[in-house]
Amino acid sequence: MTITKHKAMIFDIQKFSIHDGPGIRTLLFFKGCPLRCLWCSNPEGLTSTPSFFRDQKLCIHCGQCEHHCPSGALRVIGQEMSVSEVMKILMSDFIFYRESGGGITLGGGEPTMHSEFCLELLRQCRGQGTHTAIESCLYAPWKTIEQLLPWLDLWMIDLKVMDDKIHQMATGVSNTLILENMKKLFLAANVPLLLRLPVIPGINDHLENFQQIIAFIKEHDPLGRVTAVELLPYHRYGVRKYQGLQMEYRYSEAATKDDQYLQYLNEIVQLFSTQHNINCNLGEQL
Repeated sequence: MTITKHKAMIFDIQKFSIHDGPGIRTLLFFKGCPLRCLWCSNPEGLTSTPSFFRDQKLCIHCGQCEHHCPSGALRVIGQEMSVSEVMKILMSDFIFYRESGGGITLGGGEPTMHSEFCLELLRQCRGQGTHTAIESCLYAPWKTIEQLLPWLDLWMIDLKVMDDKIHQMATGVSNTLILENMKKLFLAANVPLLLRLPVIPGINDHLENFQQIIAFIKEHDPLGRVTAVELLPYHRYGVRKYQGLQMEYRYSEAATKDDQYLQYLNEIVQLFSTQHNINCNLGEQL
């Protein structure tokens, strides 16, 4: 589903980020995602409508939720905002973007579901001389991606797993469209592409998956648009959100992140960087 209006449902605006693009950035989180990843750490971004969140630690079980929550345990996540409302917030930190080489990053959820909103927002940001970036799973019509591309300075591709059967099991959708869009983006982009790989034990952390990613880049990125690969180790920080949203957390960990496992991930980094000359690093935990 593509939401076609100049208003969008936003579930978070995070200022002073330093992990999602160069410099100091503001992250804009859109509600709505076409994937249903078992391990998703932002479940509040899955639906395109507001979500109700109940904080179990604050709830006093008074039964007055439908009228008023005196303890602040119940809240609505998601607010419909216009481009002008978002721009007012973004541009309040313009001096930090300018001094640090930072800017804005669109994420979610899946920002391409709000393509018209994103297009207008990116145009206005570019008009202000602000660096623009997006993080997307690329599960969208190519026309949408192509439309946004001229207004972006960095595209971060959120890739899950190369094997289609595993991808369908773990995310609910085939990766055929995603991989086709990656091929097109490799050739069409005039900006750096950052490949972000969530490393999920038992799903995509096997050596064969990383080897397939390397082979895919080497075959389909002759222009060298992929400037870096970032491995994002799994964590459980989002599990509590599922409880508050009354949702089931469906991922069962198949491995623990001990020192031996981290050593394995460092070996994967070396596989990309040393053996295949693809810049790779361990990023923030997912």
